[in-house]
Amino acid sequence: MGVLRVLSTYSFFLKPTVLRKNNILETLRFKLEPKLILFLRHRLYGTKMAHVNTDLMNSLEGGNFVEDACSSDTSSVYSIGQCYWAGTTPTCQVVIAQSPVYGKVLFLDKEIQSAESDEAIYHEHLVHPVLAATSHIPLKNVLIVGGGEGATAREVLKWNSESVARVDWVDIDGPLVDLCRRYLSWASDEVYNDVRLSYYAADIREFLRDTNRVYDVIILDLPDPDVDELREGDDGLLYSKQFWQGLLNHRKPFGAIVSHAGPIAPGGDPDVRRAGLSWIQSVSQHLGDGRGYPYHVTIPSFQGDWGFWMSVPPVDTEFPQGLAVMDVDAQRYAFTWPRYWSSPYIGHVA
Repeated sequence: MGVLRVLSTYSFFLKPTVLRKNNILETLRFKLEPKLILFLRHRLYGTKMAHVNTDLMNSLEGGNFVEDACSSDTSSVYSIGQCYWAGTTPTCQVVIAQSPVYGKVLFLDKEIQSAESDEAIYHEHLVHPVLAATSHIPLKNVLIVGGGEGATAREVLKWNSESVARVDWVDIDGPLVDLCRRYLSWASDEVYNDVRLSYYAADIREFLRDTNRVYDVIILDLPDPDVDELREGDDGLLYSKQFWQGLLNHRKPFGAIVSHAGPIAPGGDPDVRRAGLSWIQSVSQHLGDGRGYPYHVTIPSFQGDWGFWMSVPPVDTEFPQGLAVMDVDAQRYAFTWPRYWSSPYIGHVA
C-alpha cells in the first residue's frame, strides 16, 4: 500500500497537532483499526508514545488501586482483578483495569475517570441536556474538548445529522485516545468512522488560537478543576478566565457551553462544598456570561454526587432514542436542588 493511501486510510488517529488550513492532511480522515494504532504512531512519531509499566501492572493484578484526586478530600480504594494496561502517555499516568464491582475502569493520574457500569450516567448528563437546550439550532457545529474515552463523541453523534452537522474533537493526548479505543471500546468503530467527526490531537488552547471556527455547542470533558491551583494564579490554566474567554471567542452568539464541575456536596459554603462548580460560575459571571445553570447526578463509581454546569437553561424536549439514562424526568431531577443543598447546617463543623 502506498504512502498516500496509508495516510488517507489511517489518518484519523495520527494527527500530532492541529493541522493548518493549507495542509493537505486537513482533508484526510484517520480511520484506524485499534491494533494498528500504536504501531503506526510509533513509526511516525517515535517518542510521542504511551509507555507501558509492567511492574505497575503486575502490582495491581488481584490487588487494590488507591485513588488520590486533587478535587476530593477523601481517597477511595478500588479492588482490581485484571489490569489491561498501566503506564504513561505524554500527559499523564494511565491505568485501565477490571473492577469486580464497576467493570472496566479508567484512572488518570490516580483519579477515576470512567467506569463501565455507570459511564452512561456521566456522559449522557454531560451531553444531552445542552444539545436538547439548543435543539432549535439546526446543523450544529459542536466542539468536544477532552473526552479521551470516545464516549462523549458517541453521545453527541446519537443526534441525527439534521441536528448535529459537524463535530471537532480536540484531546491533547492521542496515545490515550488510542488506548481507550483499544481497551475500553466504549465507542464503536461506527462512531470513529462517522463522517461528521474530526479528531485533533492538540492542546485546546493552541487549537483555538490557530482556528477561526466558531461553534454552536462547546462540551468540556476535561480533568476536574484544580481550584487551589487556579486561585494561586489562573492565567492560561484550564478553567481559568483566560481559557474561558478563549472558549467564548469561539462560541456563536446564541451558542452554549457545558462542562462537568467535579465532585459536589451539600452545605452552605459553595466555595468549599462545591468548589469546581462555584469556580466555573464565578468565571462565567466575571466574563459577563451570567452564572449559568448548574445540575447534578449521583455516580456510584465516583462515590458521590457530581456537578455539571451549562450556560443556557434546560429545555424539555425529545431526546434521541436508545439512551440508557437521560429523559425528560431525569433532566428535571438533575436541575432540581432541594433546600438542604444550601443549608448552613450541612457541612458545618464546630
